[in-house]
Amino acid sequence: MLNIILDYDVVLDLLSKSNNDTKHCFVRLQNSAIRFWIPCCLLSLLENQLNTTKHEPLSSLLKKKVQWLSSSSENWIKVPNTCKNKTQAMISLDAAILSGTTIIWTNNPDFTSIHPNIESGDHELVYCMLAEND
Repeated sequence: MLNIILDYDVVLDLLSKSNNDTKHCFVRLQNSAIRFWIPCCLLSLLENQLNTTKHEPLSSLLKKKVQWLSSSSENWIKVPNTCKNKTQAMISLDAAILSGTTIIWTNNPDFTSIHPNIESGDHELVYCMLAEND
């Protein structure tokens, strides 16, 4: 089973009322054996960015095979003080608790996973990992 963690920018694309490539990829991926996750640590950031005229409600993703990924307070201690983006660090550490192969789907080329077993990348990485896990 492949786990895909949805980063902030991907969630916003998926909730957009406009068509985009991310939504197209997501529709194709929903037919595969994939579990999709939204990190809880992104909730307040997402709520502040969602605009009712431009985005569907966050709850609409939960109806499309997407689950919440809990954030562990234990992981906060593991984030190095020198880490530039603590949210990205938390996402990668929280992702590591899932069984099976887990990747972070992001359109941010500067996303940095601090966990050695968790990769991040755009839809190309997602398709590559899906092919490896079939």
